Amino acid sequence: MPGAEDTFMDHRLIFLVRHGSRIPEPLKPEREHGIEDFGTTRFAQPTRSSIIAGSLADRVDSMTGEKITGIIFSPHLAAKQTAEIFRDVLSTRGCLADNYRFEANETVLDPNAQLTEKTEKEYIASLEKDSFLVIVGHQPQLTRLAKGLLGRRLPAHTLPLGGSEVACIQLGDDPRLLWLLTDKPPDLKKDLSEKIKSKFDVAKFFISALIINASVLMSSTVTGVWKSQMPPLVTAFMILGSIMLVVSLGLAVGTLLAFDRLTMPREFWSEEPALSKSGKKAKSPRPPYWSVLRPPSEATIVLFYEMVHAWTHFLQPALLTSIVSIMSFLLAVAASKLCLPWDYTIGIFLGLLLLGGVLLWYYWRTKPKLGFED
Repeated sequence: MPGAEDTFMDHRLIFLVRHGSRIPEPLKPEREHGIEDFGTTRFAQPTRSSIIAGSLADRVDSMTGEKITGIIFSPHLAAKQTAEIFRDVLSTRGCLADNYRFEANETVLDPNAQLTEKTEKEYIASLEKDSFLVIVGHQPQLTRLAKGLLGRRLPAHTLPLGGSEVACIQLGDDPRLLWLLTDKPPDLKKDLSEKIKSKFDVAKFFISALIINASVLMSSTVTGVWKSQMPPLVTAFMILGSIMLVVSLGLAVGTLLAFDRLTMPREFWSEEPALSKSGKKAKSPRPPYWSVLRPPSEATIVLFYEMVHAWTHFLQPALLTSIVSIMSFLLAVAASKLCLPWDYTIGIFLGLLLLGGVLLWYYWRTKPKLGFED
């Protein structure tokens, strides 16, 4: 939409760029490895780095009156060469301010630096006072910077940047990841679609099992407890179980609807256009906190973030509430049929919650940790 990003001129933006793909050179240290598409004739034919730099120039052009104020890069050769390509393209396109900075940062962006938490926080605080900077670095340093700038607002707590790819972060009162400029291989979208379908199958199996178990729990056994003269504690467990069961069913249905929508072919995607207003009431396009804008973000990036959001905000809470529901019903039945004392029943309930918390903590500490290929 022409002019849709004009209203971003009141916000501070940071552009995080991962360095281009390096050429391995066994006889040189890693910091001296150059990138594949760098050279004096690199603009004779467009390269990955220059194409993405051109896309960034297009975005800056749409922000009326804004210029890049600085390009900061890691001292590694790959990052420096990537920064030079972006500088050349942005300069040719007239996107750089007259007094822009072009400098290396050896304290935070160098992956070999002995970085302290204090130094990193001070650097992030300095970025929050700046605007329209291009930062060229490595992973996972760029993701750490994004987490420092956005906190919990970084979608999926990760930044899936490949070589020379760009992430735009908006700072200010409403910080968020706005979009990513990427060039992902076509096979990646196919693999991601298959992953979404597998999660869809898991969600369908879960809701089927949940409905069956709900029917069993609501059968004659639970109904018999409801009809009996229930102590207040049993009544409380029955009410808690019923509420959690309804919540779990609602979240499970939401999971199915979310994954069903994600399986829609991208040719049929649609979204509400940004409202066109003038002055201070102008409304700029802005993604939800769990995703990014499309365009300019690729469909693959949007699918990834939406898939993670559906899994963590729908299915996982549905699993947790269903477990609490079943546990509450079972304790209500046990307390009613076995005439357990209230303090004994409460102790069992708290013990089960503690055990569940320990298991979740154990899973969180031992689940697979995927790193970045630099």
